[in-house]
Amino acid sequence: MRYIARFNPVQDLVNLQDAFERAFDFRWPSHAGSAENKANYRLPLDVFEREDGYTIFASLPGVAPEHIEINIEDDVLSIQADVPASVAGENAEALWRERRFGTFQRQLRLPAPINREAITAETVDGVLQLTLPKEESAQVHQIPVQSAHSSN
Repeated sequence: MRYIARFNPVQDLVNLQDAFERAFDFRWPSHAGSAENKANYRLPLDVFEREDGYTIFASLPGVAPEHIEINIEDDVLSIQADVPASVAGENAEALWRERRFGTFQRQLRLPAPINREAITAETVDGVLQLTLPKEESAQVHQIPVQSAHSSN
């Protein structure tokens, strides 16, 4: 069976960097956990629109609900999560860190007014699911067209 892979030069460079690090037991300074890498990290989201609202999924594995903060201000949704660094013990030194940790935030402007009183948020298996119903005035209303019969 053959697979078609989309050409991704950036991923090829990342793979080359990983191979170099493994071969020479060397680590580039900008791996997960560094300030530079945290600044470039964007919380991955999936956003779906329905007629009556939006559903948003965010990957937050290992983050407890009490470490997630969600706000809406002026139709801008903000999701902030505090991902704790893993610690193996008092005298343990990290040799390799690939998992990201720290405080991450993502903001996006919502295209329609939201009914803020009906928003729900829950986490299941490391995925945050937000349900954001549109305000009644922002929902699509279909107007029926009637036929006016003319008499000849």
